Amino acid sequence: MPTDLDDVSEASVLTLIWHITKRCNLLCKYCSTNSSIKADYGPSHAEAKRIVDMINRSEVAYVSLIGGEPLIREDIIDIIMQMKDGIAISIDTNGILLQEKLKREVYNKIDHVNISVDGPSSIHNSMRGGYAKVIENMKWAVKNGIRVGSTITISEYNIDYLEQTVRELASIGVQTIGFNRIRGLGRNLKDMYSLGDDQGTLEKVKENAKLAKSLGVNKTIINGWYDYEEEDAPSDLEDAKLSCYCGMYRASLRWDGSLLPCNFLVYDNIYEKVIKAYRVPKVSEFNDIDEVLETDLFTDFRKATTETLPEGCDGCVALKFCSRGCRGESFAAGLGLDGPNVHCNRSLQKVNAIA
Repeated sequence: MPTDLDDVSEASVLTLIWHITKRCNLLCKYCSTNSSIKADYGPSHAEAKRIVDMINRSEVAYVSLIGGEPLIREDIIDIIMQMKDGIAISIDTNGILLQEKLKREVYNKIDHVNISVDGPSSIHNSMRGGYAKVIENMKWAVKNGIRVGSTITISEYNIDYLEQTVRELASIGVQTIGFNRIRGLGRNLKDMYSLGDDQGTLEKVKENAKLAKSLGVNKTIINGWYDYEEEDAPSDLEDAKLSCYCGMYRASLRWDGSLLPCNFLVYDNIYEKVIKAYRVPKVSEFNDIDEVLETDLFTDFRKATTETLPEGCDGCVALKFCSRGCRGESFAAGLGLDGPNVHCNRSLQKVNAIA
């Protein structure tokens, strides 16, 4: 996938993040989608099959199946098996149904599964439940040759248990560990569990990412924190990476059929702001998924990631590394698509000074 400022006319959906259901068999305290057992099931089987047919005709190379809990769908195996060979498929899951649903015939169709773990049993069970079953199923998946990754969503409840959690996951044989910053979305709308931008939190996360690598974990991902050094390289627009691939190479498909250029826009409280500003395209309106790229919503996001600099970013030494920050977060904060990176003190201070 391109990493620099390619001609926007070359845009094509290569990655599809498919929120295939909002329904879930757990009730996590900080769930971004506010999922529950009674939530929206998502598309009917016929609708899902049509979407798969559209994917199979497209250039989509990677599909991430997330929810809710994707494995709660009765037709999830049929959906996976219907996707053409060559598409990398991942499943984000709480892990409870893993062994029950993933039969041997689908092993080779799945690139990897990513399982959420909040900490040791007492912490995990207090946040969502099912720790023993999750660990049992992770071990089963590794034993059966399924590539397993895990995500730890960092909160005030588990920050002091990171080392213990990392060591446990590494001993199981997970290949990737993601450290995610918790967000004020869904059931955590009031941001009750966040540790904010505290530098001590980031340092602890970085220490444990380094520990994971030393224990044999192939890859670690730190998501949601920004850490820039003044001496870092030039900030010319030509040298800057894309802030992301949203609106250009990536799309998110919501459980209600809405197609969005940024996954941050999927969540209910953010989605409400989107539909006030744009006519949101529906997957049912298209025969070719790339047609969505010509809608106003996708076009504006593409311009924001390729043609314009956010307020406060001009001349910043860190631009090459922050890559403008998440345009979806700026939009959600009411700052507009060209607003400052909401996690960057430099841009926010510059904009405030001008104001």
